[in-house]
Amino acid sequence: MFCSFVLSGPIGSILNWSGWAPLSKLNYAAYMFHMIVLTVVLINGFDTSYVETWTQVCVIILSVHNLSFNYYSSIHVLKF
Repeated sequence: MFCSFVLSGPIGSILNWSGWAPLSKLNYAAYMFHMIVLTVVLINGFDTSYVETWTQVCVIILSVHNLSFNYYSSIHVLKF
């Protein structure tokens, strides 16, 4: 609300910066793809037989994999 007025100051200039637009489109595309990516990864090859011994490592690896694949697919969708 304050950024719509002239008196918003430096916060308004930061929030109205045009560089936020590509970043917001990328994050929205990643948000739209994340359930598809999780479903495909979990159905197509996440082996749960070793989860009891390496739980934290498996969660970290799976999270990094999903995050990187999610943003990779979002970047390619935004190109078109």
